[in-house]
Amino acid sequence: MEPADAGLSARCPTDTPEFSATPATGLLARAKKDSIQARIIKAEPAMPERFENDWTIRLTDLAGAPLNDIEIADACVYMPVHGHGSAPSGVTGAGEPGTFDLKGLNLFMRGPWEVQLAVSSASVAGPAAEATNCDRNKSRPGHDLLVFQVCVPDD
Repeated sequence: MEPADAGLSARCPTDTPEFSATPATGLLARAKKDSIQARIIKAEPAMPERFENDWTIRLTDLAGAPLNDIEIADACVYMPVHGHGSAPSGVTGAGEPGTFDLKGLNLFMRGPWEVQLAVSSASVAGPAAEATNCDRNKSRPGHDLLVFQVCVPDD
């Protein structure tokens, strides 16, 4: 019999994708509507750790071409097993088309996390209707939602 709190376990699931942050092999997230993808191309620290993490990501179409008109409408660091999250301290363009810096991703507990991005682009058809879990009022929706699955392991 499972303990009553088994559903709240904050252990890293065995199916958590391997974390990598390079332009060629960085962790990839595909949009919910399967029209945009994002890759982590740089991370500080190199592996997810408790508290402050900074990432540089590149948003592209599915063929890998940068989207010049892409915007991040909202970003959220969300822990599904506990139902809480927070916004990064900053989201800014990183100079190249479709490249953004996500500063202050606060992974404040050990366990599985989602880094959610509501993104918008004129290249993506349809109304903005996808919101992150941090946007409870759905006031900052994007055309699509991308989710990176990461985990802060136990020591």
